[in-house]
Amino acid sequence: MESPTSNYCPTDPSTTSCGPLGSVGAATLLLERAAHYVSSIDTTFALPKNALIDEDHGTFRVQLPDVRALAAAGAGLSASLLVGLVMAFVMYGYLREMKPSPRKFLLGGALFLSAILVPYGIIDLLREPNTAVRLAICIPFALYQFRVLEGLFGFTPAGALGNFGVYGAYFALPFDMIFEDDRPVMATRREKIELILSWWRPVAIMILMLSTMIPFDFKPFGEQNAGEYHEPISVQDYLALGHLGNCFAIAIFFQQGLALGDVLTGGAIQLFLGYKSESCMRNPMLDSDSPSDFWGRKWNRLVHAVLKRGIYKPFRRYTGSPAASQLAVFVASGLFHEWLVHACFLYKRPGVDTSRVLLWSNTAFFVWNFGVVMCERLVVGTRLVRFLSSITPRAVVPLVIVMCSLPMAHWFGGPYMYGGFLEDYAKFVPMIVKI
Repeated sequence: MESPTSNYCPTDPSTTSCGPLGSVGAATLLLERAAHYVSSIDTTFALPKNALIDEDHGTFRVQLPDVRALAAAGAGLSASLLVGLVMAFVMYGYLREMKPSPRKFLLGGALFLSAILVPYGIIDLLREPNTAVRLAICIPFALYQFRVLEGLFGFTPAGALGNFGVYGAYFALPFDMIFEDDRPVMATRREKIELILSWWRPVAIMILMLSTMIPFDFKPFGEQNAGEYHEPISVQDYLALGHLGNCFAIAIFFQQGLALGDVLTGGAIQLFLGYKSESCMRNPMLDSDSPSDFWGRKWNRLVHAVLKRGIYKPFRRYTGSPAASQLAVFVASGLFHEWLVHACFLYKRPGVDTSRVLLWSNTAFFVWNFGVVMCERLVVGTRLVRFLSSITPRAVVPLVIVMCSLPMAHWFGGPYMYGGFLEDYAKFVPMIVKI
């Protein structure tokens, strides 16, 4: 038998040619061998028959993460962070000291445009079809876009500008740095230990969710018309219990996925660099007491922070209107999510059916939620609302809040579901599957 190290011929002939190993071929072969080793590990186990509902299906196995996908995500994220450091250097060295001028805004506009276009180049360079890897590449650039805007309009936190080491970490890394007295707060040793010990919980929850949802194609309550964009959608479809159940399941999945990403990235930064990280998710689906509380204090506080400094404050300064500034925030959130949908699910995916991945549904979802927040502000002080609040059990309030957006949640989740993101994401997390 020929030695597997003598020559290397990749699965995709378009990536390189067969022949003696070069540096790229050697790295690829190493990944291939690591993936083969991982896939050959016997992870099967059987549950006692008396513990099963179906006694004929008692054998399971642990499906381990895909080594190739992990390596691609690491390479893509590293490239993004490297570009982010270069952009941070430009922002810190030139824009911080410059007074408002055409030159400043021209340079800032070039950086903003770069944050939109460079991810496509990284995706082309890696030739990566996995949508979860693409998302890992794009997420830092989404933050860079708004951090460029906050720098242009003078809303970068003063504590981030002390020196380039702090600013480079603040700008380039995907976490929300905490400041106190114009200085970054450093994590204590106890906080680092507590963080490490807390990693198991979001990982365990995600393993459980993927293991239970994948057999149902992420639709545990069945296929619903409201999830089929090409079919007529009626009010009954939006309010159907099956549709609401599916939307709730996907919303919980996104909440836990963001929480897991927050713990891993923010936690790693806190552990190795020492900067204390603001918690990204605060259990919004089950612990919010108003739509404003959901979007402003509970859901994805990292994105909330960059939108506040990069969009809300500049609009508030020049318009003086809180409502117009909030509308700008929700529209901007929708637009950058549309960019994510295009880059991750629609850009250069030959042979993949993307006909059910619709642009502009994310924007529609966020504009709807702007309307919900505005309605809340109109009625929050009325006598009827105060009376209803006094008789409504506290545990029911989050459900009422979530129901304001839940029927339309497929506007946001649909592109991720039909673009293949959920299946691609599952390659990064161990799962328990039936044999």
